[in-house]
Amino acid sequence: MIEKKTLDFRKIGVNLIKYILLIVAFVLVANILVHVVLPSVTYTGLLMHIMNCDLPVLELSLVIITAIYVILTHHIVVQGATDRKIAFAERKLEKFYYPLFNLLEYDIILNEGGRPQLRILPKLIYVKDRNSHKNYNDCITHQYLMNEKIEISFKNFFKEVYRTQTTEDIKHIDLYKKLKHDVETDIEILKDELNNLVKSK
Repeated sequence: MIEKKTLDFRKIGVNLIKYILLIVAFVLVANILVHVVLPSVTYTGLLMHIMNCDLPVLELSLVIITAIYVILTHHIVVQGATDRKIAFAERKLEKFYYPLFNLLEYDIILNEGGRPQLRILPKLIYVKDRNSHKNYNDCITHQYLMNEKIEISFKNFFKEVYRTQTTEDIKHIDLYKKLKHDVETDIEILKDELNNLVKSK
């Protein structure tokens, strides 16, 4: 769950100053157009006045308009990049990490009382049942979304442990613990990244 966005008054102040400057620039351009470039009523007079207008005034107008365009374009590009990063992080959580976490949490049971035992529920043992299991299919289909650091533990677990329904092999238990720890760590990292991206908008 993404944390609620808190007010950042410093960022609000910076954005407010930015928009005030944009408004001032627009007003300045409008005044130049009204009082310098557009005093004539007729199109012919308008064209002649623009052609006869002082070059510094036209240059200033172009500089201001260009600056406004650059600022707005930069803002759009930055926001677009942030939105794409948010969408990608959300996709990783939704399509890979949450399904894998649910698989490890609810469909594979680790009994640590007495002699440790790892038990995989029957619906994940038989191919027909496993292929219709949503969490399993999601994390297998979208494994390209995993971070590189958990790739080895992910592949080792699904290669070794899925051969049996119940195992007391300490190697299998360690593979399970390692993968679950890596998944939980990555989920927290992605949630922090999402929160920071949302706050930066």
